[in-house]
Amino acid sequence: MRAVIFLIVSAGILIVSADSLIVSADSLIVSRTGRTSRTSLRRI
Repeated sequence: MRAVIFLIVSAGILIVSADSLIVSADSLIVSRTGRTSRTSLRRI
């Protein structure tokens, strides 16, 4: 049972880290191009 719990926790950490990488990549694209930053501000 401990191995299963460890696998679930590690999978969750991987998903969270992947999401943070995607967010950082989006912020880099927004900083480079002004058009996407304006549209993202409108969405928020």
